[in-house]
Amino acid sequence: MFNPEKPIFNNSKSSTTENRSVEKYESGNITFFPEDAKNDIQIETAKKIIEAISPYIETNVHVRYKRMKPENPGFNSKLNPEFRDENYHDSIAINSDYQYQDELPFFLLHELGHSLEEKLEKIIKEKGVEALPAEDDNYADFYADLIAVYILKPELLKKLKDIPICQNTLSAIQEMFQNNDFKELRMKLNEAFGQEVALDDKQKIEREKRLAKLFERVFSKINEYIQHKK
Repeated sequence: MFNPEKPIFNNSKSSTTENRSVEKYESGNITFFPEDAKNDIQIETAKKIIEAISPYIETNVHVRYKRMKPENPGFNSKLNPEFRDENYHDSIAINSDYQYQDELPFFLLHELGHSLEEKLEKIIKEKGVEALPAEDDNYADFYADLIAVYILKPELLKKLKDIPICQNTLSAIQEMFQNNDFKELRMKLNEAFGQEVALDDKQKIEREKRLAKLFERVFSKINEYIQHKK
């Protein structure tokens, strides 16, 4: 099991951002401020994700790393209006101290997904179909979660193939992303973590189990919601 007291990344290449330029990075309507990232991989994976998803973001979004409690992956000010800045950007903060660093791509995409909710809702309304809601306080943030799964683990979405409201939601996500399957982004992220994460065989198995549970929670919450609505 991952030990938060030990570094997950190799020290030889990117364990720190000290003594290095951390200029802001802009892509489309997204501005990334990397100064509080802990290491290179946090910066580079965020840039890869932002570059891939920025063509579809129509609102202004600021992304930065922030030190928080290890169990909190981050937040989007869209859901926490008190954190909006003076220019009413969606302000996303990702926890640079999060206990499982290899889960941060999921959570960054989840938070960026919140900034796509209104766009997705518009597409669903235009299609005139019944779909999942953007979120349900008792269950989950469905759009944000499904956007993350669509980009990182699309093969898992077959679990929803027999549920019409889920298929309608996924069809709208596919239309919103103009049929982009994000294969190149997945390859870049897998390559980055493959180079940086030093794990033995047992740790790799445990890591895969942990990541599988992360994605499985998405489908579990959807199924709970559907069963409740019956």
